[in-house]
Amino acid sequence: MALNQQRRDFLKTCLRTGALAGLAAAVIPALLRKNVPCAQANACAACGQFGRCDLPQAVEHRETAVRRPR
Repeated sequence: MALNQQRRDFLKTCLRTGALAGLAAAVIPALLRKNVPCAQANACAACGQFGRCDLPQAVEHRETAVRRPR
C-alpha cells in the first residue's frame, strides 16, 4: 500500500510541476513582448490587436483618429 501512495504522490507532483511550467510558458512570452516595436509599421488600423495595443504608435494613431472627424 505504501508503494501505491508514493507512486500517487510522485504523479501528483509531476502533474503539478507540468501545469506550472505550462502556465509559465504561456505567460512569460506575453510579458516579454510588451515592449517589442510593432512589426507592421504604419499599419495600426489594419492590425487585429489595434484596440488593445499599448505601443506609442497605436495610442497616437487612436488619438488622432478620435480628433479627426470622418
